[in-house]
Amino acid sequence: MLKTNKAKKKIYQVQFIFPYKEKLLELTNPIESYLITNKHKINLLTGKKVRVSSRFLAKELSKKPLFSSQNYHVTHLFYEAAGFISEELAFAQVKKELPLAIFMSFKGCQSFSFKKHSLSSCDFSIVSPSKQSYSQKFNECQKHLYRGDSYQINLTERFKLKAKGVCSGLDILSRLWSSPLNRGAYGSFSYIELYDWSLISNSPECLFQTKKISSDIEIEAMPIKGTVSLRDKTFLQAKKELFKSEKDRNELFMITDLLRNDLYRVTEKPVSVTHKRALLQVPGLLHQYSKIQSIFSSKKALSLQDVLASMFPGGSVTGAPKISTMKIIQKLETEPRGFYCGTTVIQGPKMTTSASINIRSGEFCGQKLEFVYGAGGGITVKSSQKGEFSEMQNKFLSFLNLF
Repeated sequence: MLKTNKAKKKIYQVQFIFPYKEKLLELTNPIESYLITNKHKINLLTGKKVRVSSRFLAKELSKKPLFSSQNYHVTHLFYEAAGFISEELAFAQVKKELPLAIFMSFKGCQSFSFKKHSLSSCDFSIVSPSKQSYSQKFNECQKHLYRGDSYQINLTERFKLKAKGVCSGLDILSRLWSSPLNRGAYGSFSYIELYDWSLISNSPECLFQTKKISSDIEIEAMPIKGTVSLRDKTFLQAKKELFKSEKDRNELFMITDLLRNDLYRVTEKPVSVTHKRALLQVPGLLHQYSKIQSIFSSKKALSLQDVLASMFPGGSVTGAPKISTMKIIQKLETEPRGFYCGTTVIQGPKMTTSASINIRSGEFCGQKLEFVYGAGGGITVKSSQKGEFSEMQNKFLSFLNLF
């Protein structure tokens, strides 16, 4: 949990950086910033802490419209927030106090450049998940799959990078974003800094995007399923391997159907698949994804709560069906996912409302000098333990190589 720095009038340094039209922007002049846990609301600008009920988060999200006509708004949900915004997922509510959401509003924005900051060049030691631990969880997944409890389970693990020497969240960020080639596609990456707690996402995945088209609103989802490492393959070789894989194809189609259902619950309008097996290249990896779209009347006043209660967490980071699979994940994964597999929603004047799925993401704690990074993949009956463990490692290595 985040701890206050009582020596400062403004308890936390609040910073948010994101991409827009091939530039990096930093939001300025914070109006409000607060952290919601399952027990408290903490004002990040004053340090004031008040007790809240388990229904508080859903009520706050219901006040937030889909678009912002003035000021810039950031809504971040941690993975564990799911149980507090959807009645269907109430079984996932955690008892231990954990961060669920961060809400931030800013008056302005400006260009961001790493040249303005003095950055260190520290090294890291790495603690990786053990094959034995992964093997036990993989075998449990297979039992559930063969019993018909799930068709696909997204199993994830934690990698821990311990900094040797002085290091900050901006140091990590500079290694990831100083080159435009390293930045995630679709503008789904972001950086949140709160005092000595940094949330860093280099995600290429979009949970949803909404934009106004005349008197209608278009909403899209772009789930990723299927990954091949480019470490020892050309683009064409990786493409051929992806398209040849029956397992990867079925994974993507299952999650596409799940997202079609989620979108229909939001719009109650026809949902179309505009891209069935599109390709997305990120540093070191080739992914396949689909694009799903629906259009509804702007007269239907939807809040962020309406959309997120149906779509969060993204099906690509849970599996299918979502409810039964999340119950399996809850038993198998011993640590909270936290920032990883959450979503960051960005809203601003004349901007598309964009919500990420925070894969290729992690949390840096300045006090511990530790960066915790999550990675995983979808397991089906056709999965091999060796193949899934290798895919998880490749996802981590593609992120690590940017360092």
